[in-house]
Amino acid sequence: MDRMRLHLNADLGEGTGNDVALMPYLELCNIACGAHAGGPEEIEKIIRLAQQHKVKIGAHPSYPDREQFGRKVMDIAPEALLDSLNKQFKLFKSIANKLGAEIHHVKAHGALYHQVVSNAIVKNTYLHAIENNFNDIKIVIPASYYAKVSNFGYHTVLYEAFADRQYMPDLELMSRKNAAAVLTTTEDLASQLHKMLDCGKVFTADGSWQDIHFDTICVHGDTNGIAERLPRAIALLKNHNY
Repeated sequence: MDRMRLHLNADLGEGTGNDVALMPYLELCNIACGAHAGGPEEIEKIIRLAQQHKVKIGAHPSYPDREQFGRKVMDIAPEALLDSLNKQFKLFKSIANKLGAEIHHVKAHGALYHQVVSNAIVKNTYLHAIENNFNDIKIVIPASYYAKVSNFGYHTVLYEAFADRQYMPDLELMSRKNAAAVLTTTEDLASQLHKMLDCGKVFTADGSWQDIHFDTICVHGDTNGIAERLPRAIALLKNHNY
């Protein structure tokens, strides 16, 4: 990643009301496919918005669990997960094709995002669904798995860091059960972005600095106040020539 340029992505189409405000700052957007949030109308709305701003679009599939917003691991058979993922991808593809939009990447949501890199059965099911539906597509995974995860077939992997989340020393994200898990001030957001871009490091919960390799940085569209804080944080970064 060019450290002088801010490559942002965000999870959108989740009914937060922040999508319009965030889109102008993004390179990529990850659009909910209806399993944890969103649906056909929301997908179409966000793709059209992305087209207006020349933002690359990606599918953002999840465990089929709207009640828990896809943030809890589901005890689901691989066949059932595969069926759900196929349905999510087919819905997303049908709308993208209708609008003439190219699908750039796939990024799993919530618990599925972490299971894809830590559970071999889930990973294989996920890859099976991707290869059922896409010929050549990039796959977004956590930066904490740089040099740990291989065998994503012929797909290019994009490693993702998080602007608005607290990291543990092993570069895993702090559990959302902890009140400090989400960075809630403009200054903290700008500081985390600055250190990532300036020296490829992140300040972790034990007070240490850890190297982090990433291709893109995520801001969560459902983080309270993110639509107001992100522009202010970017304004602070511009003072450092980013």
